[in-house]
Amino acid sequence: MTKTRKMMSETLMPQSPPQSWQRLLPLDHPATKQLRDRHVELAGLAHWCGPMQHSELSPSYHQMIYAVRGKAKLQLADQPTTQIKKGELWIFPARQSCRYWIDNKGVFEFYWFNVADSSLWQHLHLETAHKRYAGQSFRVPMLMQGLIDETNSTQPDATDAASLFAGLLATILERRLGSRYDAHTTKQQSELVDLWAKVDANLSHPWTIPELASLMHLSEAQFNRVVYRQHQCTPGQVLTRMRIDRAKLLLRNQQVTLQAIAQEVGYANAYAFAKAFKRTVGNAPGQFRQQTYRLI
Repeated sequence: MTKTRKMMSETLMPQSPPQSWQRLLPLDHPATKQLRDRHVELAGLAHWCGPMQHSELSPSYHQMIYAVRGKAKLQLADQPTTQIKKGELWIFPARQSCRYWIDNKGVFEFYWFNVADSSLWQHLHLETAHKRYAGQSFRVPMLMQGLIDETNSTQPDATDAASLFAGLLATILERRLGSRYDAHTTKQQSELVDLWAKVDANLSHPWTIPELASLMHLSEAQFNRVVYRQHQCTPGQVLTRMRIDRAKLLLRNQQVTLQAIAQEVGYANAYAFAKAFKRTVGNAPGQFRQQTYRLI
């Protein structure tokens, strides 16, 4: 991991113009264990303002890159120059050299995962560098930034929130790279990601654990085990975390009442919302709003 981190920092940072930046995931944090279990050595977000370039000379790890904004030129060994375009997901297997870059006026924003050349990802050796179906990969930067923010937070529930983000990122990584995890387990993890996406899109609905379990075609006991194995917490805790995270965003708007926020995130009234918020965050919604307002 140290060797990989050094290589990325040397290629990305010294020539970076002031407008360029990169943010690395804190993989040494306890909350990111699920990513380390998937043998992630380095991962992060990057924003390039040209000229910038990155070269891999027979790297010892596999790399996945998703272009969020702009495009970069790509040179693969013994192949014509091509491009990495916005919305494209590229896989670069270990031991295969590549170079990608942008010119003077270029802008390129992307995220990447470097995973170890281990038995878990050994099947990638059978492939050459290529594009893959991106699915919902555009959501990954939000999850990454959420993970970074929570690992830097002093809130008492920050580690639980960071673990949730890390678990979702680990599942998406498996889906994109096609890991050799047990097929049944991987299918359930994929279904769980889809379930949470459905919940997130309709948080005002009064979701119950039996209802969520039925959507997964599982008993409540089975559903509890699947969720705990993935997130190290109960389904109710995941649901509360999602509601409170959405409420934090809504509280930034001084014009939105607590009753309106309560309804939007799935609580029956402002009292029930305030009670859950204080129990989870440590402060009442009004106090959190005042603190946030002072920071803006």
